[in-house]
Amino acid sequence: MSGSQVGFAKWLLVFLSTYALTDALLVGLVGTALGIAMGHLVISFLLLMVAGAVASALVYWARKVRDEPRLWALRFAVSVFVFFVLFMSAVMFSAAQDGFLPRADLLSHFILLVLPGSMIGSVSVYIVVRIQLLSAIAQNGAGRPK
Repeated sequence: MSGSQVGFAKWLLVFLSTYALTDALLVGLVGTALGIAMGHLVISFLLLMVAGAVASALVYWARKVRDEPRLWALRFAVSVFVFFVLFMSAVMFSAAQDGFLPRADLLSHFILLVLPGSMIGSVSVYIVVRIQLLSAIAQNGAGRPK
């Protein structure tokens, strides 16, 4: 294994450790500010951790095709889209669980906010990543990208 390749277990450990710390901080701060019960915070934390675990696997999958910038950017955009949808679904479910959002409004908010926002975000990520990868290849003189 070369220095630029990272095994899946190590990738998952680093990604999820960092994500868990920031997730715990975010959930703790929001829970303290809004006076949410600890049991609801644990559920919110676990739901957000599922989103992080899926995202880490998808980002690792996206990194497997580094030599093909268009495919890498596309895979990364798909990863970001799935993460956004899962993350926002967890946030919305937690908000409904804690009484901040009526359960009847979950589907309409999901369709009107989460899906379009996730699509816009993933398309933006695709464009930025592709431009960055193509410019890096051009600077390194690695030849014509695939």
